[in-house]
Amino acid sequence: MIFVILRSHGVREDENGAAALVCAVADRGPGFRHEDLPNVFEPFFTRRQGGSGLGLAIVQKIVGDHGGTIAAKNAMEGGGVVEIRLPIHGPRRRSSSARIQALT
Repeated sequence: MIFVILRSHGVREDENGAAALVCAVADRGPGFRHEDLPNVFEPFFTRRQGGSGLGLAIVQKIVGDHGGTIAAKNAMEGGGVVEIRLPIHGPRRRSSSARIQALT
């Protein structure tokens, strides 16, 4: 049985004050091998039997095309975590930071 946890972190501001939608997907499996982390977004890289190694590479391309970032890591309690940050474009209003804080 596979358990996947969707952790929606909502809207956050980065160090430059730019707003981004942050979403993480985590599982309860063994996580990523430490030596594999630099390669998990490479096309055709896989440790799964029968895997194509294209899933995370495709997601990285889509996220990048939208000006976002994606990162993979291991959770302290075990399991792998993939975090996606997508910028929120549009006119910035003075009250946006209050609205962002209310959502977090």
